[in-house]
Amino acid sequence: MRTAGSRWTVALEQSEEIDFALYVRDALGIRGVRDHHLPPVVPAPTRRPAAADSGADDDAAAETWTSWWSHLMRRRSGHAADAQDRPAPDFTLGLRNGFAEWREERNRRDAQDVPTRELLSDLPSIVAKGGELRGRPNLDLALVLTEVPVAAPVWIEISSDHILVSRAALQDPEGVRRRILAIIQRL
Repeated sequence: MRTAGSRWTVALEQSEEIDFALYVRDALGIRGVRDHHLPPVVPAPTRRPAAADSGADDDAAAETWTSWWSHLMRRRSGHAADAQDRPAPDFTLGLRNGFAEWREERNRRDAQDVPTRELLSDLPSIVAKGGELRGRPNLDLALVLTEVPVAAPVWIEISSDHILVSRAALQDPEGVRRRILAIIQRL
């Protein structure tokens, strides 16, 4: 969903590739990886037997997953060298059907989310207030909020214009307002 003014945009998006990466992490039980300390996904996926379940392969699966995740984050934050897609690791191939079912369940749950819709309708006033505070009523701002399907409130700035945010964090409109105003103050 995109909200825009004359010189600004704030987009709230869901990313299938980020959702899938987090789903894979939790479905395979991959732990000890560099994932911005993101909590488990909701709804919790069915645990799947995979290479990550055999002790000898845990480290290799975690290392491969971490590399994949790091690539996704670098690409999302605008690093030109990572602009091309990188396919998901081979050990994820058998997880696509489970992911599709999981995503359907998540979408059913999200469809009933009134607070997030209310927050998005309030974005023009948030950006206007930020412009007033900066003494610049016509802000140049392009901000992307990528929703991550995790269980706890999360707000992670992966770049100056790209945020990973959880549905739980979006349930706190005042917290989101404060964070967006803080971003505008740094412009």
